[in-house]
Amino acid sequence: MLTGPKWKIALYLDERANNDQKDALTKIFTGQVGGDFFVEMLSRTGEILGTRSVPIEFNIEDKKRRKIKIPSIAEMEIEGLTGSDPNVESKVVNPAFSNTPGDDPIIARSARHAYKDHGLEWDNSGRNSFYNRFTYSP
Repeated sequence: MLTGPKWKIALYLDERANNDQKDALTKIFTGQVGGDFFVEMLSRTGEILGTRSVPIEFNIEDKKRRKIKIPSIAEMEIEGLTGSDPNVESKVVNPAFSNTPGDDPIIARSARHAYKDHGLEWDNSGRNSFYNRFTYSP
């Protein structure tokens, strides 16, 4: 991901967002208001495929499970892995690249990870995944 071809990205915004929220989120995710992660991500981006307002379902079932669904487009369900101490999340410590600099990503497995839109399609179900909590500030 860090040395390969430029990325293609698409932005999906929840249809429940009002116009001001959509505008703010578009500016954040396209790097217009700064923020190290988004500026870095966009330096690796070759094409923005578009922005679309869609229904988005997001759910955290318990401490370890997360689900997101965009009907007819994407579906992801991940579960954090259990380490030797089941009360402590398993993490990758000091990764070379992280979507949350300064926080180590939590190791997970994708029970479901499928996408189909913009002429792209994949199913990475059963493979590795990561998640993390974050707060955005420019």
